[in-house]
Amino acid sequence: MSTKKNISFYEICKEILADANKDFDETQFENYYKEQKKHFKEILQSLGVNPDSLKKEDKNNFTIPIKQKEIVKDWLENYTTKSFKKLRKSRFFEMNHNDLKDIIRQTNDLMERLPEYQKLTELSRMYFATRYIVRDAIEEVQSTALTQVISDLEEMKLYFTESHFLNDSDKAQLLRFYSQLIQETSQKWRAIVSIFEDIRQAEIVEESSKELDTFYDTDDSLEDINDSPLDISPPYIILWEAVRSYYEEEFDKKNRTPIYRKELDNIGSIIDQLKKNK
Repeated sequence: MSTKKNISFYEICKEILADANKDFDETQFENYYKEQKKHFKEILQSLGVNPDSLKKEDKNNFTIPIKQKEIVKDWLENYTTKSFKKLRKSRFFEMNHNDLKDIIRQTNDLMERLPEYQKLTELSRMYFATRYIVRDAIEEVQSTALTQVISDLEEMKLYFTESHFLNDSDKAQLLRFYSQLIQETSQKWRAIVSIFEDIRQAEIVEESSKELDTFYDTDDSLEDINDSPLDISPPYIILWEAVRSYYEEEFDKKNRTPIYRKELDNIGSIIDQLKKNK
């Protein structure tokens, strides 16, 4: 039983040709190998991953965990497909979400042998380059919020068709009211986004100023300062501050404090749930 843990990129290319029943002479194979290595490097760089992170002692060759070799084969074989063309052009928002999700998962698997800090660094770069966290959140909204609206409308059709107590004018008014609620929620969300951005910007400016003060007071290099992450609040904290600020402005100025507090309690429950699911 083989105890081999890693496989070279060279060996993977040999296997791909063997699987395809292709017989290359030495020169043909060297050209093929160089081309495939270039393709693999391009995919990694498009994902924001440093290709050298998958190289071990020999910085000229990739070293892949043997149980992940099929991932490399899959990427190379799909290099010219629509999804990978979009990936290579960094058009991630145009990719099928499930395709991108699979590639993100596969990249995570390829990084399994890396030291934890290096792995987190490379994955963070990938999430930033692909905006995967944002894309995943958009998909969540599409699959939950929009599905809920469609479901509501379908239920309304059935209810309003069978209702014997509401006339057509009643039904039309209620449907338009539902539409108005959706529009108001959208406007409220946009206002909170703006407040959230202002709070985050102010926090980043303040923390950056502290970092610079530290730089001038110590012997650290500017490079060391740039490499250290800013000490900023988690998103749910900023969201809570933005929501509270929004309601203080919208409700307190109209002397509707009791309603404001009730609304704030409701939003607080939502934020607590987001915190658990982060």
